[in-house]
Amino acid sequence: MKSFSALRRELLLGATIIASGLCLNAEAQTGKSRHYDIQEPSLDAALRSLGTQSGREIMVLSDLVAGRSAPRLEGNFEFEDAVKRLIRGTDLIVEFTSEGALIRGREEAANEEVNQNGRLASSEILVTGSRIRGVRSSSSVPINRQEMLKAGQSNLGEALRALPQNYGGGQNPTVAFGANVMGNGANQNMNGASAANLRGLGPDATLTLLNGHRLSYGNIAQSVDISAIPLSAVSRVEVMTDGGSAIYGSDAVAGVVNVILQPDYSGLSLSSRLSTTTEGGGFQQQYGIVTGSRWSAGGFMVTYDYGDDKPVYAASRPYLSYLDAPYTLLPGRTHHSVVLTGHQNIGFGTLKLDGIYNRREQETLFTYAGRTSRSDADTDTYATSAQLELPLSEAWQATLLGSYSREKTNSRQRDFVAGVVAYDGRVSSVNRVIVGEVGVSGDLVELPAGALKAAFGGGWRGNQFRYGATSPVIGEQNVVYGYGELEIPVLNRNGGVDDLLSLNLAGRYERYRGIDEIFTPKVSAALQPNDAIRLSASWGRSFKAPTLYQLNAVSYRNLLPLFVYGGAGFPAGSTILTSSGGNANLTPERATSWQLGADWKPLSGLNLSISYFDIRYKDRVTTPIASRATGMTNPAYQPFITLNPTSAQIASFLAGDHQFYNGVGAGAAFDPSTVVALINDAYLNAARQDISGLDANLSFSRPLQGGTLSTTASATWLKSSQRIDGADQSVKIAGTAFNPASFRARASLGWSSEIVSVNGYLNYTDGVDDVRTDAVIKGRSMTTIDVSSEINLAPASGLANRVTLRLSAQNLLNQLPPPISDVSGIVYLPNYDSTNYSGIGRIVSAALTVDF
Repeated sequence: MKSFSALRRELLLGATIIASGLCLNAEAQTGKSRHYDIQEPSLDAALRSLGTQSGREIMVLSDLVAGRSAPRLEGNFEFEDAVKRLIRGTDLIVEFTSEGALIRGREEAANEEVNQNGRLASSEILVTGSRIRGVRSSSSVPINRQEMLKAGQSNLGEALRALPQNYGGGQNPTVAFGANVMGNGANQNMNGASAANLRGLGPDATLTLLNGHRLSYGNIAQSVDISAIPLSAVSRVEVMTDGGSAIYGSDAVAGVVNVILQPDYSGLSLSSRLSTTTEGGGFQQQYGIVTGSRWSAGGFMVTYDYGDDKPVYAASRPYLSYLDAPYTLLPGRTHHSVVLTGHQNIGFGTLKLDGIYNRREQETLFTYAGRTSRSDADTDTYATSAQLELPLSEAWQATLLGSYSREKTNSRQRDFVAGVVAYDGRVSSVNRVIVGEVGVSGDLVELPAGALKAAFGGGWRGNQFRYGATSPVIGEQNVVYGYGELEIPVLNRNGGVDDLLSLNLAGRYERYRGIDEIFTPKVSAALQPNDAIRLSASWGRSFKAPTLYQLNAVSYRNLLPLFVYGGAGFPAGSTILTSSGGNANLTPERATSWQLGADWKPLSGLNLSISYFDIRYKDRVTTPIASRATGMTNPAYQPFITLNPTSAQIASFLAGDHQFYNGVGAGAAFDPSTVVALINDAYLNAARQDISGLDANLSFSRPLQGGTLSTTASATWLKSSQRIDGADQSVKIAGTAFNPASFRARASLGWSSEIVSVNGYLNYTDGVDDVRTDAVIKGRSMTTIDVSSEINLAPASGLANRVTLRLSAQNLLNQLPPPISDVSGIVYLPNYDSTNYSGIGRIVSAALTVDF
């Protein structure tokens, strides 16, 4: 008999599919109309949003839409009518194909802009995942700003954590104390940042970009704080769930998250949002301003966002009453964010600028055995970039990019005993990245099936990391790189207008001075026999350079009591020597991945997709002893332990430039004769991980009662395991505590009209097993329901053009997180997995936006 959690999981998916199926027959009779909600003020951004919402490709020369405005579009329209409404009043002309739309200039210029096959000679598809204009990415998951707002989400971190493909572990403000008991420093909340973590491979294995360029890493982790970018400045987020090192370089092993800003704005928008938990604590205030202007050759946008979040304490949650107070579950934070972006046609090309500044302050409290630790972190993030787009000919364009980004975190920890300061320590971390890049793209030659498109380029990137009480420079990386990409049409259909079979070849060379030289290839293929079916496949290699902290952190040799690593059966007074800290001899992590996908559109408005992914990830940098409590008893750790070492082995272990730490006791002298084990627990290229799974997505909409009824469902099945170098058996990762769940799903059902929208969301996370000790405890799943509503008003009089009110409730039924076992004896930590489940409870919010 199936378990209850498995049955509930199947019912969840089945209910969504049945609900969609009930609408199929009616939809077949209603034509191709569907509901669109496009609020972007610029024509460029509006066409991008239309392409995302419709799933159709829109091709247009970038110069033709630069600086143009677009009307708001909300309601039920056919795709063709929606395009015409957006370009109404301009001199643009649209031609529709089975794939989407071609937009060009005045009729007299038609022969210069459209070739004999009906293709744009130098087209730009506005929904893309490649450096070549006109190439469609089969692994992209787009999220537009309106979807995030309607779901009641207040920042990009919340939006990403709701994606089934993303894991809430890593660097995130929702990670509570105890989430890092599995070692490696992977799960932590040092400064309140939010990092993407696709497939649970770690924030350092997901590359995060802003308008296609890199941002500085955050704190000691090689990850990027996505919450530093306010939601009000964002047009959409493109999540690429396939390895991307062949295009983007290091870190893109699990995929790429690209945040696209609004290019400009016209008018003034004021917003406010208040939210709170119903169990106590967590009151949030958020206020924002968006303004800007447009003119014939350019435009700009500037936003300011302020937020103040009160903490949530464990004392307000009865199921955590055993924890000593004060104890922070969700930290108190304040933030200030400013974004400026703009573009200007300067005659010989188009100049684009963007910049962000974010200031965040956070406070956390942790109490155990009468000792209270208070941690304060202040983080400042700056990022700026300049991009010049130069048309070289009708078919070729060059792009010059320069960017600079910097993040600095000042941390202070104070320990109090009976109200008296027992410890006061400060530390700073500074990350910086500078990038200079040049690239060209265009059509190489016309083949029988179409134009052979290409993109080539290269550049230089410099990373710098400072860490310590005085923030000395402890590491630098200088990277030189070059890339190339070809889009090859093999066969076409529909009289040569659409591709039947196409290939994409990409490769990138990177030279990390003092580390390694790496070439990463990728091959992709797409087969589309008709408008309803598209099949895709890809194979490629990716890599991740070791972080500057892993390479350059202080190396320690630690004298510890035997019990720290679970040792027993040795004479009284026995000790162990362990290594910890950085390792200058680390080499890049490497991965080979492949993916198979299928997209099916049996009816207008119905979209189904499924993809299988497989990643073989080797040379992973890790601290090999994941659980110290079983360090000397788990056979998987034996390759890193030397029992009963000789005097020569002890001397060799201590040799070199290391700091010695005596953890046996104050004033105790080091006696080599008491050492019964040497344990290598510093960073090593020691692990291999095997990751595979399925992604499935469904969306369907139909007109109903003057509006649109829509449903979506997305799910991810994940299987992953790790083998420590030299170990005989692999260890399960996905489905275990403080690692990604094996199955996650999110489904929605909503109705929207021009004035009102109502949406419901069902979130399911499978149970995770607690494997921190030999007594494995099966975990329980968690299902939550979110609801939201939106009312749009156009005042008959007054200054405001539009007033929008949004109400939402997350975890409507106030579900508690499933508890994990207490067999570990760690009674000072929350007894739930905060990386997979929220322990905060119900959250209600109200937001008001006034547009002038």
